[in-house]
This record gives sequence, C-alpha cells and structure tokens, in this order.
Amino acid sequence: MLLFLNRRACSVGAALLGVVAALAAGTGCAESDADLSGPLPFDGPVDDATIAFADERVVAIAPGEEVDITVVTDPPAAYPVSWILSGQTLDASLSRTRTIADENGRATVRMRAPTQATAYVLRARIEGGASATRNVAVSDRGFGRLVVTPDYDGERPVGIWRGGMIAGTTCDALADRLPNDPEGSIALSEGDGGTPLTVETAPVGPNLAIYVRSGHYMWGCSDTDDLEANGTEEVAVTIIDKPLDTSGVALDVDLEFAPEATGWAATLTATEEAMEAVLGDTTTGPSLLLAAMTAASPDPVAFGATAATNGWSADLDAHFQARTIDLSATLGSYTAAGLAALPSNLTGRLDALVDAPGFVQLTLATVGGVTPSELNVPAEYTVALETTPKDVAKFGGSVFFSPSRYVATAAEREALTQNATASDFVDVLVEATACAELSLTGDATCDDTCIAARCRAGLVTMWGHARAASDGTIPGEILMQASGAADYDDFASLTGLTGTWIGQVEVGGGTVPSGVVPVEGVVVATPASSGPTG
Repeated sequence: MLLFLNRRACSVGAALLGVVAALAAGTGCAESDADLSGPLPFDGPVDDATIAFADERVVAIAPGEEVDITVVTDPPAAYPVSWILSGQTLDASLSRTRTIADENGRATVRMRAPTQATAYVLRARIEGGASATRNVAVSDRGFGRLVVTPDYDGERPVGIWRGGMIAGTTCDALADRLPNDPEGSIALSEGDGGTPLTVETAPVGPNLAIYVRSGHYMWGCSDTDDLEANGTEEVAVTIIDKPLDTSGVALDVDLEFAPEATGWAATLTATEEAMEAVLGDTTTGPSLLLAAMTAASPDPVAFGATAATNGWSADLDAHFQARTIDLSATLGSYTAAGLAALPSNLTGRLDALVDAPGFVQLTLATVGGVTPSELNVPAEYTVALETTPKDVAKFGGSVFFSPSRYVATAAEREALTQNATASDFVDVLVEATACAELSLTGDATCDDTCIAARCRAGLVTMWGHARAASDGTIPGEILMQASGAADYDDFASLTGLTGTWIGQVEVGGGTVPSGVVPVEGVVVATPASSGPTG
C-alpha cells in the first residue's frame, strides 16, 4: 500500500520515534518533497496550455508492480496537475493526486498496479485546463491484441464505428450504461466500416467486455476471455438499433388536408344551405329577423305584443321587399371566395405525456387555417404514438370539427377583407339589412335608433345560430392515422417524420345532414419551434 505523505509529515520523524523517517526512506518521501518545494503553483491563464504523457503507449504491467509516469505541459510552467484513476481500478493507487510541474513543464506520479488483472485509465489534468489520458493494462499472464469487427445488417446510416474494452466485467453488467462510454473504458481504434477496430494491448486473464457503437443510436457488445499472451483474438460484435425514443417528443405537425372532392363539396354545400336557412332570404328573412329581435329584446313578451299590435311583421316584409334583402345570398357571396382562400392543411403540435407511454398530447393549432376557438372545439387531444423496428413513426387519433363554424370563419374573413370599415360579420349583415333605415312605429319607448340597435341584436342572434348550425349532441370529427419515415437524433430520440395520412371527416350534428368524407395527404413533423405547451 502506498502512503500519501506531505512535506510536513516528513519533517517530524524524530518526534515520532523515527517511525516516519523510516517510512519516508521506503516511499521516496524526499522525491515528493522536491515536487512541492519547487516553483510556486502557477496562477496565470491555462486556457491555451496543453498536457500530454511523455510516453503515450499503454502501460502494461504486472499486478502489484510500481511505475513512475510523467506528463509534459506546453508551454512549460509550474502548473498544478491533478491525477485520477478511472474504470476497473480495483486496488490500484497513486503516490499523490496533485503535483506541481517543474520548470520544464514535467510532472511525475508513481502508480502501483492492483493485485489482480484488469485495465483502466489514468487521467492527468492541468487544474482548470486541458487533460490527457493513458491506458493501463495489468496482467501476470501477458498481453494480446484484439481485432473487433462490427456485424450490422440494419438500415440506419453508419458513420464512424467507435467503442471500448472494459476488463473484469460483462456486457450484461454494462447494459444499463450503453451506448454511452462507460467510465474508464479502453478506447478501440475507430473505423468507417471497412477497417476492423483494435486494442493493441489487452490483458490476458479477465473477461473482456467489448462494445461498439455508431453515434448513440446503434450498438452491440460481446464478451471474450479467450485472449492469449502475444496472440490476436478476433471478436465479432452484433450491432442492433436502439429503439426510437418518444419519451421527449416535441414536434410541430403539418397534415395536408385533401378530402375526397365530391363528398367534401357536398358537405360544404349542405352546411352552407343549413346556415342560409337560419338567415333567410327575401321571403323568409323578415319573420326570422322579427323572431330574433324579439328573443334578443330585454322583454321578449312585451316586444312580441308590441310587434303584433303594430303590424311589424308586415313592415319588415315591406322593408325586405323594397330593398331586395337576401341574407342567405349575402352569406353566399362571401363563402366561396372565403373557402378558397383557406389553407388546405391541419396543423398542431405533439408533446410527450410523461405518465402515458405510447400516447402524446396533440395541441391543435388550425384546421384549414381555422383555430379551435373559432371552431368552438377543444385544442388538446390525446393521440397514440408508436414506432417500429424499421424506424417508422405512426400516430393516430381524432379531433373535433364543426363544418358550419368552418364555413362561417371563411365567410367572415372574406367579408372583412371586402368591407374594410366593418369590425365583424354582423356589421356586414347590418349593412345588408339596412337596419339604420328600418322604421317600426308604435313603441314610444324605442325610437329609430333603438329599433336599429334591436335589428343588430337580432342579427347577432341569427348569425350565432347560423355559425352553430352543425353543432349537435354528436360533434363533427376528423379521424386520422399518420405514418412515415422517422427522423431521429444521435441518441435515437424521435425528431420528426415524413409520410402520409389517411382518415375521414364525420359530420351530421345540428341541421347539417350526416356524412362521411374520406381525407388523406402528406404529413410532415419537425422539431417544435417553441417551448412546451401548457
């Protein structure tokens, strides 16, 4: 066992009845004194300084053997150098863990090998700066050479093969640490697939676990204890793909929205007709508006009685006829252009659910450019997500959908584009109905300004009902199944996919006829452009 003695301990030999003096003579204490009594520790910058072992070959020694090991710094200076052993070090030890480089930039430590065969790494580091490593192999039966060949028949791109050797353990014991490089492993030479990987000096005796990886998304490990002294052992390592990891998924998704044309056109037509029926034309519009004005008034019973007493139904008929007011036509004039202007995609974001493996949260952003709030549907849904051994990613689920609110949003946007002074679609309806010109007499408490306001309130009610024409006990829904080639990072974390999706739009709530429209398109998922949702 090596003793860790400092300068002060060596100076008190007489006081301790000569015991420390005797020990110092046996452990080279005077040499250690010289290390610490030289130049003062360097207190300048170390950013550009380098450090290297004077001999970079593997330290091949017998159990229990001692050896002095030296590093050299550049530029030379009195840098403090820290030393550490890592890996399967067993009972190996160092004479000290910190030395001071001399005026030539050299620092030396004595290492004692463990009492059993193994392999590990000695690291030296300029404190606060660069470091260097030197491999150590320990055996009383000699040393041999390993030639390692990766055996991979998968489809992932192979870059550079890298790996390492760990003595005195097994691949099973290392399984939870791979494909990361276990601390203190002896690095294999690197190869591009055509050149075997090697360890030139490996200890004979202990089991050797040899792992190989490309990046961190494919790897393998093989055990051998057949190495012979001065011999060469050929080791084949079967490489497998790391399963794609979806635990940290955060993806923006864009699904091309391409419904079957005939069915989709029929659905939109049926939806628009249901909405137009709520607004009415020249013939039905007067009674619909009067009913809406009554419902929106502060006292519907009193308003209805006043309307009946004063013949407001006839007055509204005359108002509509004189001005050829047709609110269904007004809606239609904006719908076609508005629908054509909407983008043909469905967008959202997929985020991992920590407590629900196999599922992710889909936060819906838009359906054809229309937001969940405009559709009056939830924004968040739980959908399934899986990956296959062939690096295919799949997700599937459904989102709610309101055809009438979709059509209404398209019409609203187009109407506001064409009517710059309007603040909302009701303003457009008010102008089309000529509410400011509506004259309904007989109510002393409500003059023309009041009647115009009640006309607008009635149109607010009518438009609200039109927007909700497809709302019902069973909401509309878009079902989806997406599948595509997965993108992944160096650790096999899913970072995207490109493929196709199929599904259907199911409608039939409210006054919109039931229907199922097939839909398909391209799907693309990419790393999320913002932080986590929610």
